[in-house]
Amino acid sequence: MIFEDNISALKKCDPELADIIMSQGDSAELDVVNTKSSMPSLRVNNLSIHSLYDPVKEAEAWVRHYEQEINGSESIYVLGFGLGYHVLELCKHTESPITIFEPRTDILRKALETIDLTSIISRIKIVTDNS
Repeated sequence: MIFEDNISALKKCDPELADIIMSQGDSAELDVVNTKSSMPSLRVNNLSIHSLYDPVKEAEAWVRHYEQEINGSESIYVLGFGLGYHVLELCKHTESPITIFEPRTDILRKALETIDLTSIISRIKIVTDNS
């Protein structure tokens, strides 16, 4: 259900990327694990992409750390999507256009399968190796 809702939202603003992600197979390098806060986290080749304790708090701290730069920016560029916690939090704090560079469509697919991103998909532009 989460994946279908996310893909439906993505098809409305970037149908080409939605098609690429839908054709993306599962990757053995990616593993979604539960954190101590019961939120999912992502491991890539056994390296944690997010906090294994509380990825939401980690994202909040990241945005707070860059708050001054965020508030003064006309456009924001982010390298890496992971499961999107930092992007979700960033969208709460700015109306500026946000572009995310995520070369790995398998990571994007895992994010769309795991986290409800429908509230931000139309607000962001995602650039991949296939873009």
